[in-house]
Amino acid sequence: MNFKQFVKKWSDQLSKACEKISEPLYKMNPAAWTAKFQSLKRTLFPSQVHGVAGVVARLQKANDCILAGENGVGKTLASISVSYILGSKRVLILCPTHITKKWEREILMTLPAFNV
Repeated sequence: MNFKQFVKKWSDQLSKACEKISEPLYKMNPAAWTAKFQSLKRTLFPSQVHGVAGVVARLQKANDCILAGENGVGKTLASISVSYILGSKRVLILCPTHITKKWEREILMTLPAFNV
């Protein structure tokens, strides 16, 4: 039996075993952060809410997380939202110089009372 056949034959059992040993930190329920999401001046799409909530859940348990996505999916807005929900007092953003104004604009559109 080759690997492809093995995976095909045992995929259900392999999936169940993986689920058992790697329970997700975020269970698709952003209710704990609803008030924070509602206080943002920009509304996130449902998929962005889940992405942000997943990153928040991870950062509450660990010191690292990777948020990746294609251009235009809202990584900047998601990052701003994560920092806000976590109550960060100061945030250092390392980005190419040609998008520093974009970050400033998006922060102020999302959280107008903040200093940038």
